[in-house]
Amino acid sequence: MQIKQQFLAQQVEKKIAALYMIIGQDNYLLEDSLTTIKSAIKKHHNYDEKILSIQSAEDWNVVKEEANSYSLFSETVLINIFYDKKTIDANGKKILTEYLNSINPRCFIVIRAPNVPAKQLQWLSSHEHAVLTLVYSLSTDALKAWITTQLRKKSLNFNPQIPDLIHRYTQGNMLACAQVIEKISLSCAPNCNLEIHQVLEHLSDQCDHDLFELVDACLLGQSDKAIQVLRHAANNKTEVTLVLWILSQEIRLIMQLSFLMEQKVDFQTACSQLKIWAQRVNLYKTCCNRLNKSILQQLHRYCYSIDECIKSNRNTQVWNSLENAALSLCTGKLIGDACTV
Repeated sequence: MQIKQQFLAQQVEKKIAALYMIIGQDNYLLEDSLTTIKSAIKKHHNYDEKILSIQSAEDWNVVKEEANSYSLFSETVLINIFYDKKTIDANGKKILTEYLNSINPRCFIVIRAPNVPAKQLQWLSSHEHAVLTLVYSLSTDALKAWITTQLRKKSLNFNPQIPDLIHRYTQGNMLACAQVIEKISLSCAPNCNLEIHQVLEHLSDQCDHDLFELVDACLLGQSDKAIQVLRHAANNKTEVTLVLWILSQEIRLIMQLSFLMEQKVDFQTACSQLKIWAQRVNLYKTCCNRLNKSILQQLHRYCYSIDECIKSNRNTQVWNSLENAALSLCTGKLIGDACTV
């Protein structure tokens, strides 16, 4: 069966297939599709999740072994696979076909393969126990409608201009839209009347810079760009807690990556386990080569001290401290008062 992503929720309500292949370039919708399938399985099964990254033809043999094994802890196994190549090799096609012809009823397989064209998967879409899900980025009107739906799901009453405002400021980036809506919902009581000035408090003008660019600048070591984005955020009165949260999240993620590498876990596998998108693996690899364990630990403590300053209202120098944290990430050296923590 072949369906568009917007019909996936309806499909899993009717019947959960043995195998799902999700293809397309919109990262948010890829992850959302995976979440939809997981939620459907969870309604009916207590499952154990196995996360795999397929890097070679031989790796498909691991899929075969896992698909025909039983979990010691749960009645059902979900095999969550990320595959970033442009074609399914012969061994992969053979193993998936064999599995579909002899399905383990206690196993579900979900494969995210963003780079494989739909025309190469006709052999799969024609199988009754497989669902090929096509992910397409939403059009402007469809995305605005999606924003409207998400705001309503959060029980918010809002000015009709707000979906257009969120779309314009996030430049149609679904992940950015979702994060803005989540921030708004956390700061507003259910059924409150949301006005434009309240939404603007949560938005920085992303037509010029956005906080997602800050993360990329820090990972790539682009000090000038990181400072430019931070100062733009400060001028727009962006919530300092949000900026600190973004930097802290990246520091924790890099620390987790470094720990896995110390355990001799392959870098690609480590990124897969931490759900880092394939397109961003090289960014994190560059950053991990620049930062050692000691600096990461000190930066983590430094972020904690910044948080304490914000909560105690001793925040006159918070933006300077955030710049020091970003510069430390960029350079791999502790900058300013980060050295004294």
